Amino acid sequence: MKKLLNIIGFPGRDKIIVAWLFLYFITLACYTQKESAIWYFGEYAGLDFNNGNTPIALTDGKLNTDEGCATISDSNGNLQFYTDGTKVYNREHEVMLNGSGLLGHYSSTQSAIIVPEIGNEKIYYVFTVDGRTGNSKGFHYSKIDLNLDSGLGGVLPNTKNIFLLSDVQEKITAVKHRNGKGIWVITCSGNEGLKEFYSFLLDENGLNTTPVISLVSDLSGGVGYLKASPEGNKLATADPFINGFTLFDFDNESGEVSNQMHIDSPLLPYGGFWGSYGIEFSPNSKLVYVSHGLYGIVQFDISLNDIIKITNSGLVIDSEFGEEGIVSGALQLGINKKIYCARTNSSYLGVINNPNVYGQGSNYIRNGVDLGTGISTLGLPQFIQSYFIDATIEADDVCFGEPTSFQQSITGSFDSLRWDFGDGNTSSDESPNHNYAAPGEYEVSLTVESSGEILVETTTATVHPAPQTVSSVNMKQCDDDLDGYSFFNLNELADEILQDQSGLSLSFYRSLSEAESGANPFPDPELYINTDPSSELVFARTENVNGCYSITKVLLYVSTTQIPAEFYIELFACEDLDDGTGVFDLSLLNKEITRLFPSNQQLDISYYKTVEDALFKTNPTLPVNAYVNMGSPYGQELWVRVDSRVNKECLGLGKHVGLKIVSPELPPIDVGTLCDGSSVWLDVGSDFDSYLWSTGDTTRTIEVSQPGSYGIIATNDYWNVSCDVTAEVEVIDSGVAEIREIVTEGWDSNDNLVIINVTGKGDYEYSLDGVNFQSEAEFRNIDPTLDRVFIRDKNGCGTVVGEFYILYYPKFFTPNGDGMNDYWQIGNANKEAGNRLYIFDRYGKLLTELMSTDRGWDGTYRGRPMPSSDYWFVLHRNNGKSHKGHFSLLR
Repeated sequence: MKKLLNIIGFPGRDKIIVAWLFLYFITLACYTQKESAIWYFGEYAGLDFNNGNTPIALTDGKLNTDEGCATISDSNGNLQFYTDGTKVYNREHEVMLNGSGLLGHYSSTQSAIIVPEIGNEKIYYVFTVDGRTGNSKGFHYSKIDLNLDSGLGGVLPNTKNIFLLSDVQEKITAVKHRNGKGIWVITCSGNEGLKEFYSFLLDENGLNTTPVISLVSDLSGGVGYLKASPEGNKLATADPFINGFTLFDFDNESGEVSNQMHIDSPLLPYGGFWGSYGIEFSPNSKLVYVSHGLYGIVQFDISLNDIIKITNSGLVIDSEFGEEGIVSGALQLGINKKIYCARTNSSYLGVINNPNVYGQGSNYIRNGVDLGTGISTLGLPQFIQSYFIDATIEADDVCFGEPTSFQQSITGSFDSLRWDFGDGNTSSDESPNHNYAAPGEYEVSLTVESSGEILVETTTATVHPAPQTVSSVNMKQCDDDLDGYSFFNLNELADEILQDQSGLSLSFYRSLSEAESGANPFPDPELYINTDPSSELVFARTENVNGCYSITKVLLYVSTTQIPAEFYIELFACEDLDDGTGVFDLSLLNKEITRLFPSNQQLDISYYKTVEDALFKTNPTLPVNAYVNMGSPYGQELWVRVDSRVNKECLGLGKHVGLKIVSPELPPIDVGTLCDGSSVWLDVGSDFDSYLWSTGDTTRTIEVSQPGSYGIIATNDYWNVSCDVTAEVEVIDSGVAEIREIVTEGWDSNDNLVIINVTGKGDYEYSLDGVNFQSEAEFRNIDPTLDRVFIRDKNGCGTVVGEFYILYYPKFFTPNGDGMNDYWQIGNANKEAGNRLYIFDRYGKLLTELMSTDRGWDGTYRGRPMPSSDYWFVLHRNNGKSHKGHFSLLR
């Protein structure tokens, strides 16, 4: 039985989140749990949790790792990427762009963990810890941007393997900050004696690289898992080199680790490499499970909160060792609230089906999940532990007159539930709506019965009152120009509407629906101009600090206009000076505006930059047939004023004209390349109305087979003007290189030279590995074992490969019969038939003569082994050159 309540209140009409989480108040909204829906681990093993309670085996993964790994999906359960801490694989199971060389280790217990950047769903952090191999590289992070590589993602070069700590254990975990706006990434030191926990905070400001440090007692050798409880208030570690396991309190607000309790259980004795290894909390954070190489899986009740009681609660739920070489490894929660156990060399994972149940009712099944062709090793992918929080319920914070909506999310099945709304009404609906009869605060409870267990959750539901305002007001305004439109200072209505109430906001809207939704308020109510002639109905919204509002009708009275409010016409001009200006012939608009009035009516039409100018007929835009939009680059709106030429009566006024500068732009056009007589297509895109090439062609694309410069004029047509853009496209001639000769000079790796002579029309670059190219056609002091050179046309016409060799000689050999360096011979000797090699002792005595096809000297003379010493040689090459040197025989 438990009776726990946690409430999170937000201002306005935002939701009140009520989270029934074990033991403490926590203000985080749970991650959508499908971020952990896909797993890749072990030897090409994988699982998909998207389709129900039982995961489906995946066989498309490329991971082959002994231990630590991590996977991440999006909130809908779609794979993003996965890693073993050294390589990152994208969702297409290819090594991600720049995804090799991370500083985790395939044999590190928790080699990596993936954490999303706060506020950016496309950026992730991959934190890595190296293996405790005697040369640990420590704790690092790299950042991944899923926008790279056409959405497949890539490791950002400038944030790859960023150092955080030098000496850490093979342990790392992550859990949400109490405020719900950050994530703690936690590891611990590998120093001898006292240990330190390091808690790094990743929040909306990025990663704080200064950790919170907590000093604890010795945690031994550094192997085995570290896990945080789903609630985020406990840590637990396992280590095969000590008895039992260790439990800590974790303050997920400050990041501090405290209250160390070592559970020295006889069920988890020292086991060397086969001791305590995997560890995991139950979904409700009351139980801890520990895997042991010799004793299987042991369960402990940590809710007892006493070292002796927790130790005595230890219960073996499975004992597995030596069965066809299978031992228990990592333990990991799934989104179905079951715990999965790695079983080395097995094509199955074990499953704890009811991990919240103490005792054998937890129901562990050894061959619980079939991995298909995949094989389990020691490790399983790990995730942010907050993904596995147990349950939440929600209730709306509403205004009087609106229904209060209640929602619940209960992990697992339940027998019944009952809502008590605190006003005498109840409901057994899973997500009910309820209308309260009056504003106020109501104590609401939810009672859930599941398998004989009763859970009661309570909260305070608040129904806020709305402001009390008048239902309607009138406002009259003079029409200075008799066109049916005028200025209104709507803020002058505040006293009449608000009735001396304080703490309220007032805004105005064109329609009732907009006023009710708060959409599109008038941006400047002090200078509002009516849009309906003579009279207009608008709406005032009065809102309090809780987001509750009332609506007041506002009736505005003005004169009439003959220009419809929806009339709007655009006039276009080509950009002349690259400054956003152009020349407009406003007289072209007169015909369109005249059509709005009765025929044969004598009208004067003028244009203005501001309504004030239009009202008072000051500063008209001149000249009408050549107006330049100075001060309003790229676009401008003008006010139109229509007057009767007979009686000077204003017949219409409004902002009805938009001036728009157009400047067509060609997309980037690549330099065309003709490779050895080929042709190339030139394309300027489809965003134009007409085209004219210097060849006379009038299509968007042309095919050319001769080098040179090709001009293009592309034109866009508008109703009153046509604008064009010109460009020159350069086409060059190129081709694949032809190797004339490759010259080699020198004797060994310290003094050699390779010179490549080629001919061809192209611009060429050279490489010894086909990856790293240089413009110079020669290489100095290269590895004498290299024998190929790649010549690539920089214009993309192709690559050719040439072969060469360099003679060299080993500086020593060890003829001891171990199959390594048992013979001494000139390197690449077989490339020059007819060479002769003579070997002498230090006194000049000839010991042997070798041909270029011989295997080499075995260190004997007339069948007798020669002693360790320096020996000399003379090489006579068939090209007439000779080389001398010496080497060492080592025994």
